[in-house]
Amino acid sequence: MDSKEWLTDLKLAIINEELESLEKLGREIPSFSKDDNITEAFTLIKQASKILQSERLNIKKQMESIKKTKEYLLT
Repeated sequence: MDSKEWLTDLKLAIINEELESLEKLGREIPSFSKDDNITEAFTLIKQASKILQSERLNIKKQMESIKKTKEYLLT
């Protein structure tokens, strides 16, 4: 996959908050030849990272809630 296609795919994954695509694209970062593309990629990677971190926190909260519910039901 070339860098232009990768950037397009990353933009779509960010817009649609497609977590699996974001993870896949994060593992397949291409090399960039233009400074503009590098800057754009860096900005998009930061945004993707924020989405993934937010989802990670959301999952953590859900797990804590499930744990509390389980503890309550077992008492």
